Amino acid sequence: MPEHVHLFVKPPPDLAPHYVIGQFKGHASRVLCQKCPSLVSRLPSLWRCRYDVESVGPMSEDVIGKTIEEQRGK
Repeated sequence: MPEHVHLFVKPPPDLAPHYVIGQFKGHASRVLCQKCPSLVSRLPSLWRCRYDVESVGPMSEDVIGKTIEEQRGK
């Protein structure tokens, strides 16, 4: 089971990265706990506080998707 996830998102430029990550983690936690009630015992630390944000510049979405896919299993 992977210990991390890769997301490729294009949020509006006025949203701070920490806000986008917080919204994702909050929504994902609610959905996961609804589908797998045993996860509730892991709260409040279902997610780690850490995250990494990178800007990709002028790369195409295809190149970014391929790069993420190549990271699978590493």
